[in-house]
Amino acid sequence: MNILVIGANGFLGSKVVEILPENHNVFAIVRSDILNFEKRGNIKILKQDLSNLDLNVFPPNIDIIFYLAQSRNYKRFPEYADEILNINLIVPMKIIQWGIKNNVKKFVYTSTGGIYNLSSTYHKEYSIINANQQINFYLSSKLSAEIILRNYSDYFESFIILRPFFIYGPKQNINMLIPQLIKKVYYNEEITIEGKKGIKINPIYIEDAALATMKTINLKGKHIINIAGNEIINMKEIILNIAHILNKKPQIKTVESKKISLIADITEMKQKLLTPQTKFKEGLEKTVDFYKKIL
Repeated sequence: MNILVIGANGFLGSKVVEILPENHNVFAIVRSDILNFEKRGNIKILKQDLSNLDLNVFPPNIDIIFYLAQSRNYKRFPEYADEILNINLIVPMKIIQWGIKNNVKKFVYTSTGGIYNLSSTYHKEYSIINANQQINFYLSSKLSAEIILRNYSDYFESFIILRPFFIYGPKQNINMLIPQLIKKVYYNEEITIEGKKGIKINPIYIEDAALATMKTINLKGKHIINIAGNEIINMKEIILNIAHILNKKPQIKTVESKKISLIADITEMKQKLLTPQTKFKEGLEKTVDFYKKIL
C-alpha cells in the first residue's frame, strides 16, 4: 500500500510510522524534518505546516490516509481556538475531500476518548454522548469532526474513527497526564486527586496503541473503535507506582468529589485489532526511566 500519515512527528504518529511494515510505501507529513525515518527506504518525509495546508505536496495513488495530527496548543483556549479547530476539523475535512477526488480507499481519523461523559460505567463506542453537557473546546472540536467526517464515509472502502484513552510512554509531551505525574512526584510537588483514590482509567502503552492503529489497515467498512489498555487503575495507584519506581514519597492531596471514571470498553478493539500486551507496571517503568534522565 501507499500510506499517507498526517502528523507523523507526533507521539502516536511517529510510532506508527516506525512500525509500519517495509513492504508499504509510507509518506510522512511532518512540520519539521528532524525525524530519522530516512534510514528506511520505504519512508519519505514531506514537510508541511497544516496551518497553511498545501494539498499539492501530497503524492498520487494513496491507498490509506492516517490522520493522527493534533494542535500543540490544544489546552490554550481561547487564544488558540482557530488553530485547534483548524487542525482537528478544517484540515481533515479538506484532506478527506482530497482523498475522495484521488480515489483513496481508506481513511482513519484519531479522535479521543475524552468525548465520552464521565461516569461509573464502561464507555462503549455507540454509547449515547450527552450533547447538553459542556465539554472543553478541544473535545468539542474532536466530536464535531467525528460528526462532520462521518458524512464522507460512504465514499471509502473503509472509514475508521479511533478514540484513544490516555496513551502514555517515553517521549510523550511532558504536559500530558502521566509525564506530569512523574514530574510532580520527582520534584516532590503536591498532586491533587478527586476523592480518596481519584479517577479510574485504563491507559494504553504507546507500542500497543500504535500497533492497534496500524492494524486498521486490514479493516473494511465503517468502524468506531476505542483504543485503551486492559487494566483499570485509579489515580492514586498510578502516583504510588511512580513514587515506588522513583523511591520518593508522593505529596497527595484529596478533594471532595463524586466517584467518576473514564474507562473504555475495548471489546471492539480486541475483536478487530488486537489485545494490548504491555502490562501497566511494565510500561510505567519504561516511561519513568525515560523521564528521570531528563528531569
